[in-house]
Amino acid sequence: ELFSDMSLQYKDYQGNVDRDTFFFQNYFAWPIHLNFNTETKLQYLNSRVKPVFVDCPEEYQGDKNKPIAPINNENKYIYAKSLLKMRKEMESESDARVILGGRTYGFSGFLPGIIEEFTQAVIERHPVYLLGGFGGAASLLVDLIKKEKTVDDVITEACKDSHYEEFMRFCDINGINMGYDKLKEVVELGLDCFDNGLTKEQNTILMRSIDIIEIVGLIINGLKNKIENA
Repeated sequence: ELFSDMSLQYKDYQGNVDRDTFFFQNYFAWPIHLNFNTETKLQYLNSRVKPVFVDCPEEYQGDKNKPIAPINNENKYIYAKSLLKMRKEMESESDARVILGGRTYGFSGFLPGIIEEFTQAVIERHPVYLLGGFGGAASLLVDLIKKEKTVDDVITEACKDSHYEEFMRFCDINGINMGYDKLKEVVELGLDCFDNGLTKEQNTILMRSIDIIEIVGLIINGLKNKIENA
């Protein structure tokens, strides 16, 4: 919503903007986008936000035109699969990723959303710029990469939500891979997982910086280096 408001302000600042021009693209997982009415969609389009509606996971055998709520473990599994599908599609259409903030518990996926997006970005070998200075799941990722915490600590934090702890048991009993093994592989790479055109020293600064000018400068420098060495 914040980015949508900013996009609308930018559109007004630009004056006449072509109807097919978008400043921002936002992905919505199934079944979340089923709750959008025509007015909501038109508001996004008017703000020059392009909403991308990701299809339902193939595993779901119910009516794909009716929303479901994550009120039991079976539904939570479909929700988590849907969020993962959205993040994979989003990553396939991305060139680089900036990671900051994010919940560490009380989420609806297999992993905390920011951490799942980070993992997908590294798997796709896209440049990653990790900003842990603002707290949240991104800060937890910094601790993992610096080996100050372990994946078990991520699980302990997530299980502050008793419903998630129950969901984990459900996944374990049913042999469902939640993605923690892949997260472990990724963070074992240390600073090499970023592949973002910055030196290890620069990434160390970026991971803890809260200076917006410094952060933007480092990201632009890293992207420039990636392009020049492509």
